[in-house]
Amino acid sequence: MCADTRMTEANVTPDKSAPDLLSGTRIKP
Repeated sequence: MCADTRMTEANVTPDKSAPDLLSGTRIKP
């Protein structure tokens, strides 16, 4: 899961598409 979050952080486009529970929580405050 950690690896996924890092990949999403690099790509902002997929991050928005991804669920808030995975990357949304990391990117959003």
